[in-house]
Amino acid sequence: MKNTTRKCIEYLYLDSKTASMEIEHADPLKVDTSQGIIGFRFFEKQFEENEGKYPRCNIINLTNWFLLGTRYTINDILALYDYSRDTKWIKLADHMGESDIESVCITANGENNIITPMADGDITLDEYDECIDRISNESKKALKVKVVPHKR
Repeated sequence: MKNTTRKCIEYLYLDSKTASMEIEHADPLKVDTSQGIIGFRFFEKQFEENEGKYPRCNIINLTNWFLLGTRYTINDILALYDYSRDTKWIKLADHMGESDIESVCITANGENNIITPMADGDITLDEYDECIDRISNESKKALKVKVVPHKR
């Protein structure tokens, strides 16, 4: 039996529908986020070949969601209410509390906002970009450290 693995991406659209396709890379910063996409995640399809046929396909290495927008906690939502006095924010905060949702991602879509609950491990694309920048900057600083050989 021989296994074949293919990289894939699953897109989450404004209407909450999803679609997946094969890709060449799994770099979140290179994903085309146009055309109504509010999030995506990567996974691999592993096909098991048996006598020249691929009867089984397993999904492996499924990542968390990368969401487009801004993360808000309940406290952030209550601050929006304090600023705007729009009761929709109170309703959202109540729903988050009742449903044990720690944070949501709000994606601007014209005059409407798309609100997506965030699970543990989900991240906004902006947060991911900031992490990559921070790691890159720390790596650059580490390279500037002068290594002094130990004398015996």
